[in-house]
Amino acid sequence: MSKNPCQPESPDDDGRTIAPMNVEGMPWHTVEKRTPRNPNAQPLLGKDLRRYLFSAVGAGLLIVFVFAAAGAAFILFCTGIWFK
Repeated sequence: MSKNPCQPESPDDDGRTIAPMNVEGMPWHTVEKRTPRNPNAQPLLGKDLRRYLFSAVGAGLLIVFVFAAAGAAFILFCTGIWFK
């Protein structure tokens, strides 16, 4: 009788998948049906969508300004103190 490839080979092997090999373009690729995380979730509309977008853009701009300020402070430090 042939051995089932899905059965664990050793007592240490519990059969869980660590890295799925279902890669698009390979001959064994199968399309899996994805279920939504929350089937009762409502889409964002109107003011809620705009508030979400503005908050996300604002958070990104805050990060950009912090890095720009740090870079400007470093340049001022280098030209004003370090390289004199």
